[in-house]
Amino acid sequence: RWQAVHLLFIRGLKESDEADRGQATRDSRYAVENGSNVREYNNG
Repeated sequence: RWQAVHLLFIRGLKESDEADRGQATRDSRYAVENGSNVREYNNG
């Protein structure tokens, strides 16, 4: 039983890590497409 919970937890971490990486890729693509706005975008 503990092992199953542990595996689910690891899979959840992995999926959220991949989601974060995808968001970072979209952020940098946005920055490239809007070169003049990069500084303002990075400062929020």
